[in-house]
Amino acid sequence: HLPAPAEFLAECRRAFPAAKHVFVTLPARMEIWSSYDEYYGHHHRYALEDLPGLVAHTDLRIAKSGYFFHALYAAARVVALGTKKRSHVVAAPRLRFAHALLGHLFVAEETLLPASAPGSSLYALLAAP
Repeated sequence: HLPAPAEFLAECRRAFPAAKHVFVTLPARMEIWSSYDEYYGHHHRYALEDLPGLVAHTDLRIAKSGYFFHALYAAARVVALGTKKRSHVVAAPRLRFAHALLGHLFVAEETLLPASAPGSSLYALLAAP
């Protein structure tokens, strides 16, 4: 949601010099760009290969990184192969057990799939010297 995330990270390092870690999440994989991204103000979708550029002007190093929401990536990929138009309405399941089931499924995919498998989001744990 930031137009210049690398500059934001550099400013965070200047503003919080005692911080030992920074955890970032980013929308991932340009191949799933859709109207959803435009509606929610995404400026870009990132790949793991983009992370070094985001921290290049800081003293931070990438301690750990990977993709998550792998199943959402698969669904978004199917949509992107078609019209690239996604609904902007996101509603939680009305049935409480369905919400819990979805949560457990996301935990299972995170446990079973490697972090390098494409997902709709990515994370990076950045460490200061």
